[in-house]
Amino acid sequence: MAPDEGMVIAMTETSDLEREAIEALREVARDKKAPAAARAAAARTLLETAGKIGRLQTVSPTDQRPLDQMSASEIENEIARLRADRGSPPEPDPDPFADETAG
Repeated sequence: MAPDEGMVIAMTETSDLEREAIEALREVARDKKAPAAARAAAARTLLETAGKIGRLQTVSPTDQRPLDQMSASEIENEIARLRADRGSPPEPDPDPFADETAG
Protein backbone atom coordinates (compact mmCIF):
# COMPACT_ATOMS: atom_id res chain seq x y z
CA MET A 1 0.00 0.00 0.00
CA ALA A 2 1.38 3.41 -1.00
CA PRO A 3 1.80 6.00 1.78
CA ASP A 4 -0.82 8.27 0.18
CA GLU A 5 -3.31 5.41 -0.03
CA GLY A 6 -2.83 4.65 3.67
CA MET A 7 -3.46 8.30 4.52
CA VAL A 8 -6.70 8.29 2.48
CA ILE A 9 -7.91 5.17 4.28
CA ALA A 10 -7.05 6.65 7.69
CA MET A 11 -8.83 9.91 6.83
CA THR A 12 -11.91 8.03 5.56
CA GLU A 13 -12.05 5.93 8.71
CA THR A 14 -11.72 9.05 10.86
CA SER A 15 -14.46 10.76 8.89
CA ASP A 16 -16.75 7.72 9.29
CA LEU A 17 -16.00 7.61 13.00
CA GLU A 18 -16.77 11.30 13.37
CA ARG A 19 -20.10 10.89 11.56
CA GLU A 20 -21.02 7.94 13.77
CA ALA A 21 -20.10 9.84 16.94
CA ILE A 22 -22.12 12.88 15.92
CA GLU A 23 -25.11 10.74 15.01
CA ALA A 24 -24.89 8.96 18.40
CA LEU A 25 -24.83 12.34 20.15
CA ARG A 26 -27.83 13.49 18.12
CA GLU A 27 -29.75 10.35 19.06
CA VAL A 28 -29.09 10.91 22.77
CA ALA A 29 -29.96 14.62 22.55
CA ARG A 30 -33.30 13.77 20.83
CA ASP A 31 -34.21 10.80 23.03
CA LYS A 32 -37.07 11.97 25.29
CA LYS A 33 -36.54 8.88 27.49
CA ALA A 34 -32.84 9.61 28.12
CA PRO A 35 -31.92 11.31 31.40
CA ALA A 36 -31.92 15.11 31.17
CA ALA A 37 -28.23 15.24 32.12
CA ALA A 38 -27.31 12.89 29.24
CA ARG A 39 -29.39 14.90 26.76
CA ALA A 40 -27.84 18.17 27.96
CA ALA A 41 -24.31 16.74 27.79
CA ALA A 42 -24.91 15.45 24.24
CA ALA A 43 -26.33 18.79 23.12
CA ARG A 44 -23.42 20.68 24.67
CA THR A 45 -20.88 18.37 23.03
CA LEU A 46 -22.57 18.88 19.65
CA LEU A 47 -22.42 22.67 20.08
CA GLU A 48 -18.77 22.50 21.18
CA THR A 49 -17.89 20.31 18.20
CA ALA A 50 -19.59 22.78 15.87
CA GLY A 51 -17.53 25.61 17.39
CA LYS A 52 -20.58 27.45 18.71
CA ILE A 53 -19.54 27.31 22.39
CA GLY A 54 -16.50 26.38 24.46
CA ARG A 55 -12.83 26.39 23.59
CA LEU A 56 -13.45 25.69 19.89
CA GLN A 57 -15.70 28.73 19.58
CA THR A 58 -14.54 30.91 16.71
CA VAL A 59 -16.04 34.18 17.99
CA SER A 60 -16.20 35.38 21.55
CA PRO A 61 -19.72 36.43 22.55
CA THR A 62 -18.26 39.78 23.63
CA ASP A 63 -16.91 40.33 20.08
CA GLN A 64 -20.41 40.48 18.61
CA ARG A 65 -22.17 43.83 18.65
CA PRO A 66 -25.07 45.17 16.63
CA LEU A 67 -23.97 46.52 13.25
CA ASP A 68 -25.21 50.00 14.09
CA GLN A 69 -22.68 50.12 16.93
CA MET A 70 -19.70 49.15 14.73
CA SER A 71 -17.38 51.37 12.76
CA ALA A 72 -17.00 50.83 9.02
CA SER A 73 -13.65 49.09 9.54
CA GLU A 74 -15.13 46.79 12.21
CA ILE A 75 -17.92 45.81 9.79
CA GLU A 76 -15.37 45.15 7.03
CA ASN A 77 -13.34 42.98 9.44
CA GLU A 78 -16.47 41.05 10.44
CA ILE A 79 -17.37 40.43 6.79
CA ALA A 80 -13.82 39.20 6.11
CA ARG A 81 -13.99 36.89 9.15
CA LEU A 82 -17.34 35.46 8.03
CA ARG A 83 -16.03 34.88 4.51
CA ALA A 84 -12.98 33.10 5.92
CA ASP A 85 -15.21 30.91 8.11
CA ARG A 86 -17.25 29.95 5.03
CA GLY A 87 -14.16 29.38 2.94
CA SER A 88 -15.21 32.11 0.51
CA PRO A 89 -12.53 33.97 -1.39
CA PRO A 90 -11.82 37.51 -0.25
CA GLU A 91 -13.84 40.18 -1.99
CA PRO A 92 -11.93 41.87 -4.80
CA ASP A 93 -10.83 45.47 -4.45
CA PRO A 94 -13.74 47.54 -5.83
CA ASP A 95 -11.36 49.92 -7.61
CA PRO A 96 -7.95 48.30 -8.24
CA PHE A 97 -6.67 51.46 -9.95
CA ALA A 98 -7.65 53.89 -7.17
CA ASP A 99 -4.02 54.33 -6.02
CA GLU A 100 -2.64 55.04 -9.47
CA THR A 101 -2.10 58.66 -10.41
CA ALA A 102 -3.27 59.97 -13.72
CA GLY A 103 -0.34 60.09 -16.08
